[in-house]
Amino acid sequence: MFGVDGVECEECPASLITQESIELLDMYARARRGHDAFGTTIFGPDLLQWPAWAVDLVQLCETERQRVDQAEQELENRGTSS
Repeated sequence: MFGVDGVECEECPASLITQESIELLDMYARARRGHDAFGTTIFGPDLLQWPAWAVDLVQLCETERQRVDQAEQELENRGTSS
C-alpha cells in the first residue's frame, strides 16, 4: 500500500482523482520522458523560474517514484535471498 506522507483521508481516494490531477500526472510523465530522452526540462533549468506548483509536482512524483523503486528492489532482493 502506498500513500503520501502527512496526508489523511476519510473517503475513498479514487473520489479525489480529478481531471486536473490526471492532467498534472500526464504532464509529469511527459516531462520525465523528455528529460530522460533529451535532457530537457519543461520550464528550463533554473528551478527559481518554475511555478511553485510544478516544483511541488515534480518533487512529490519523484519521491513516490523512488519509494516504488525501493519497494520493488526490496521484493527482488527477498526473492533472490530465499
